[in-house]
Amino acid sequence: MLQISTGKFFKGEAHETLRRVIYYTNYQVLRKDERMETPAGSLQPAIGTHGLGAFIGEIIERIEKLPGGPYSGEVIATGGDTLVNDFAAVVSFALNVTCTNDLDLARRLVANERPSLGTDLVPQKYIPRMFDRAVRWMLDDAEDLNRFVSDLMALDRKSYEGAMRAIRRYVIGAHRISDDVNLAYALFVMSIESLAQKFDGFEPAWDDYDLNKRRRIEDALGEVHETAANNVRTAVLANEHVAIARRFREFALANVGPSFFREEAQKASHPVSRPDLSIALRQAYSIRSSYVHHLKEIPRLLVGIPGFHETMEVDGQSTLTFAGLARVARHVIKTFVAQTAKVTTEEFEWRRDLPGQLTMQMATQNWVGNPHGFNNATAQKYLDGFIGQIVGYLLDSSAKFTDIRPVLEQVEALVPGLAKPAQRLPMLALYFIFNSFVHESLQSANYLTFIDRYKSDFDSPSIVSLATHLLTRQNPDWSLPLMENLYESYFIERHHDNTLALGRILEAAFTLRLAEQNRGEGKINRARELITIAVEICPGHVGLQNFEKLNQDGDLNSIDWQAILLPGVAVQS
Repeated sequence: MLQISTGKFFKGEAHETLRRVIYYTNYQVLRKDERMETPAGSLQPAIGTHGLGAFIGEIIERIEKLPGGPYSGEVIATGGDTLVNDFAAVVSFALNVTCTNDLDLARRLVANERPSLGTDLVPQKYIPRMFDRAVRWMLDDAEDLNRFVSDLMALDRKSYEGAMRAIRRYVIGAHRISDDVNLAYALFVMSIESLAQKFDGFEPAWDDYDLNKRRRIEDALGEVHETAANNVRTAVLANEHVAIARRFREFALANVGPSFFREEAQKASHPVSRPDLSIALRQAYSIRSSYVHHLKEIPRLLVGIPGFHETMEVDGQSTLTFAGLARVARHVIKTFVAQTAKVTTEEFEWRRDLPGQLTMQMATQNWVGNPHGFNNATAQKYLDGFIGQIVGYLLDSSAKFTDIRPVLEQVEALVPGLAKPAQRLPMLALYFIFNSFVHESLQSANYLTFIDRYKSDFDSPSIVSLATHLLTRQNPDWSLPLMENLYESYFIERHHDNTLALGRILEAAFTLRLAEQNRGEGKINRARELITIAVEICPGHVGLQNFEKLNQDGDLNSIDWQAILLPGVAVQS
C-alpha cells in the first residue's frame, strides 16, 4: 500500500487522506525540529513516554479518482492500518531501531530487564542497536532513510513486494526474539530465502538433485534412450524444489557487497570473514530447516552467551549468531533494494492490492442464468453452479433455483455443432436436469425430442453422467467394477479443474449408490465400509448416522441414498 500511495501507478488525480500516528521508539532525536522526509511518509519528534522516544508519523494515502466521479461506493481511502504498519517496518529496518505504534510491544522489546518464557536473555543482548535503551540520532540518518525508501518505492511492483515480504519477515523475526528465539532465527533466514526463491535466476542442474533419489531414478531409467532419459530428468527438476539450501547461500553471497567486510565490519564485533560466510550460511539454513520441520531448537551456544560475536563454532562449523545473521540479512536485503532496477511508471492492477478486500466467487444466481459467456468451455462451470442450486432445493423445498431457459436455448444451438460426447455432455446434463425439475409448462419446447437424440451420451461412465442420473432419480446401468473405478478416480481428481465437483451430498449419494450395488452382489463388508465413508463425507448428517447405527450388525437393509439423505423428497419428471 505504501508504494500505491506514492501515485506511481496512477494516470489521473487522486483522493488524498492524511494518516497521523504515534510511533514509539528507542531512537532519540536530539534536534526537536528535525523532520525526516521520505517518499512514503515523514517522521517528526514528539514527547515520549515510559522512557521511550516517540515520532509523529504522517503518511498521505492516495487512491486514484474514478473518471467522472465521485460515485456512490467509490473507494477513496482504506482503514490505514496497512500503511501505518508497513511504514513502521520500513523505518525500523532502515534505521535498525525499534519503531512501532504499539506501546506495550515497544516497552517489552526495549525496557524489559528480564527475559520472557523460553528465552535466556532480553532482546538487546542478541542483536546490537535495534533494542538498545537509547539509539542516538546521527547526522546522516535522515539522508540514509530517505535514500532507502526512495529506492524501495522506485522498484518494479514484483521486486517491491518481494522486498517488503523480506523486510516484514526481518522485523517480525527481530520482535520474536523476546518470546521465541528459535522462530526468530528461522524468520531471519526466511527473510533472505523469500528473495532467493523469486529473484536469484537459479537454474538447477541434475547434479543438484538429492544423490540418493538421483541414483534410484538413474537405476530406473536403465537402458532408456538418452534423449528420453534427459526429458525425465528435466521433468523431475521442474517438479522439485532442488538445492534450496544452495540457491539460498548463493543468492546471499551474490548480494554481499564490499562494504560488508569493510565499513560495516568496523562497527561489528568479530565480524564474519568471507571464507567463513559460505559455511555459516549453510549452517543457518540447516538450523532453520531443523526447526521448521522437526521443531529442533537452535544450538545453545547461539543463545546462551551474551555479546555480539558474529559467529560461533558449532560442531566444528562456523555458525552465524543472531548478531551475525541479522547483519547479513539486513545487508542482503538493502543490497537487493539498492541494486535492483528502478521504474518511474508501471502498468499494474493496483486496486486488487488494496487492503481490506476479499475476492469471492459471485453467488450462482447472479450468473448461472446469463447466456452471455456460455459456451463449450464454460458449460461445466454453469453445470457445477446449477447442481449446487438443485441440491439446495432438494434439502429445502422453499429454496429457489434459477430459471436458466435462456442458457438452454444456447445449449440447443451449440450442441449439434459438437462432434464428441465429452464436449456435449455438460451442456446436455444442464439441459436435462433443469427440465426434469420444472413443471411441464416451463420445460423447453423441444425437450423430449432433443434429449432423446443425445441420450446415448449418458451411457458411458463419467461423473457428469453420474450426477445427472443421481439427481433425476435414475440408476446408471454400469457394472460394479466400472463404478468402483469411477469412484476411485473421482476422489483422486475431485479438485482438478476439469473434474465436476459433486459437493458433499452428491458425493455421499455416489458412495451410498456404490454401497447398494456392492450389497446387491453380496459384498456386505465393502457395502458397510462405504456407508462409513459416506458418514464421514457428510459429517453431522443425522440421517446417515442413524442408518449406519441400524446396519452395523446383522442383515444389511436396502440402501436408498435419497431416502437417507433427502427423506420425503420426490423428483418431478
